[in-house]
Amino acid sequence: MVRIDGGGAQNIGQMGYRSGWATASLFTVYSTNETGRLAGLTNLNIVTRQSTAIWAYSFLDYAFDLQDGTMALLGYSTEGDGQQTGVYLQAANWLFVPLNATSIFPRGSDEHSFVAASADQGVVGIAKDGAISTIRNQAAAISISPNWKWMVLFDAGQTGTITGIELYDENDQLIKQITSINPDRIIWRMNSSGLFFRSGTELYYISLPDGEAILIDENVAVGEDGDYNNFIWVE
Repeated sequence: MVRIDGGGAQNIGQMGYRSGWATASLFTVYSTNETGRLAGLTNLNIVTRQSTAIWAYSFLDYAFDLQDGTMALLGYSTEGDGQQTGVYLQAANWLFVPLNATSIFPRGSDEHSFVAASADQGVVGIAKDGAISTIRNQAAAISISPNWKWMVLFDAGQTGTITGIELYDENDQLIKQITSINPDRIIWRMNSSGLFFRSGTELYYISLPDGEAILIDENVAVGEDGDYNNFIWVE
């Protein structure tokens, strides 16, 4: 990690794909344990160069509350035969809420601090006290706009659980289906005014909330890691 003014550099070691900024001065990193699971969640203060361990155990995913900076961590209740998957909520003194989920995202609303994708409960909202409410009964991939106003749900795995893209407002109420084209990847404009999505080799753009899907490219280049490698943001 290097300061943009050239004032110094810090080697923070190998990072996971979800490593990133918790605040302007805290960078969150983690590693993998001997079983290959994610573990050792740590905050690094880039100013003081001090590290603070957040979670020493294995976990599946994590997210920061956008209002108070507390964390939700998708992990395991115990080891062995009695193991359950669920969410630990820092704001509720690390309360464990059983939930068979694969991913969790910050939502930042008064009702839902977080949203999660569950294999058997669909898409759910999670309150600070651990209360879980259903947003959509069937499973779906989740993508949230940078300003947290919009949430879209889609079927990234093409399993037939959802057609096209569903648009939800800041209260997680369904507004409408904004396209019937099934995407496999979504990238938001940084000002949240619209989104790009890929369907096969085709790249589309939709302005929100009332735009139609516009075909941008019929043969978009995609890297071996499944990411876009042929453009950068300049706005």
